[in-house]
Amino acid sequence: MNDYITSSPEKSIIKKICCDICDKETSIQYLATLVRYDKKKKKICFASLKELWKTGLLIKKYVEYPYNTEKQLENGFAEIAFYLKRGGYIVHFLDVNVVSDDIVYIKDIFMDSREIQFVSKGFSGDIVEERASIEQYCNRFLTSENKRLKLRFDVYCYIEESQICKRRIVSKKIGFRDEVLCLSRRKKFLGDSRQVLCEWFQLLTNVLEQRQEFVIDDDNGIIDSRDMELFLKIPNQNRKKYLHHLIKRYNRIIQRIGQLS
Repeated sequence: MNDYITSSPEKSIIKKICCDICDKETSIQYLATLVRYDKKKKKICFASLKELWKTGLLIKKYVEYPYNTEKQLENGFAEIAFYLKRGGYIVHFLDVNVVSDDIVYIKDIFMDSREIQFVSKGFSGDIVEERASIEQYCNRFLTSENKRLKLRFDVYCYIEESQICKRRIVSKKIGFRDEVLCLSRRKKFLGDSRQVLCEWFQLLTNVLEQRQEFVIDDDNGIIDSRDMELFLKIPNQNRKKYLHHLIKRYNRIIQRIGQLS
């Protein structure tokens, strides 16, 4: 699977959730809830894990573990490894700014070899997936400046009950007023909005492929040939016009998802 999600480690988790639940009845509708215009950030964004938790599409458990001793540290990571085996998605909160996002997405923990596989975002803005020993991970992300000396995690899980999900899934187009606000922003905000919409489209096509439902249909399908050309071929000029067309096609896809659900 291509690593096309480069917005943040948190969005990498959302991508993983969508791909993991691709065989669920509600997976395509779930995708239709993930993008919105954020007035505070002044750009189009993915929904946060916290937002999805508040709407009831995910459940969350906060856990923390002391790490005053090496044994406590190992016990903490062993318990997180247990949550991972049960299908949990792990966010590790950092106490100092050693990466730009203040969180690390822990993808897996191998207690036999004492290694951690994780995704982080550096100050350069690059998303990097790495594998390191527990000792190397701790030397990099834990610090004596954390006076509480506690590991802090959010454990997210997808709700399996499809009927509950159906009641809570609310897809929403990007409205005219939000589009006007979005297109009036500076170049960087336009670029960020474009990136999110293109990442979302690639995630949609990825999930449809996994469901063996990826069909380019100009008449009745979720995706048509114009979508493929627009979202996957990014022009170098006229960013506002391009973003306007992306929003227009995004809204059309959301409408089709609603009609076919």
